[in-house]
Amino acid sequence: GVNGYTTNLYGEVLNQLVVSSNGLILGDDTAVPNPHGHNQWLPDATAPGFVLAGLWRDVDLTNSGRFHVAIVSGLVQGHDVFYAQWHDAPYASDPDLTARHAIAVLLNGDGSMAKQPLVAHAFFIYDNISDPAQTVAQGYTIGIEDKLGVRGVTYAYAPCCGDPQPPQGYPPAAGTTLHLR
Repeated sequence: GVNGYTTNLYGEVLNQLVVSSNGLILGDDTAVPNPHGHNQWLPDATAPGFVLAGLWRDVDLTNSGRFHVAIVSGLVQGHDVFYAQWHDAPYASDPDLTARHAIAVLLNGDGSMAKQPLVAHAFFIYDNISDPAQTVAQGYTIGIEDKLGVRGVTYAYAPCCGDPQPPQGYPPAAGTTLHLR
């Protein structure tokens, strides 16, 4: 892991987290370097697996928006936090449709599983989604799934690309924090 950090997701130790511009964090072993922009219902037994989808959508950061990643100390007593933030990240098909959100994952520190192994805690933090109704129209996923795509949850979802799964929920309002595990 990064500087010896690990985290757990559904009973498996993750040594690496891969951040996608498309609003995802993927675990090692099943992570693909360029996850497609086509969001899906979670859990789903198709790739990518080990998904933390803060706001999974097809994003293009070529001309605007950005994302940052850091390990932050002092936010949660006894744990460092892996923190990924997307700032004014635009949809690929509509550069005016942007979002500001973050994913924070508690880390195990030195990777030790001695007395109390950390159960994954992921916090999805929302600052601004410029047009929630248009975000629904374009398609997005907020959720989490395990390595095999068997366990997990979808908090909110709107299909794109002809997916048969009906929509669920709505994009979170600014100031919302979700705790998924």
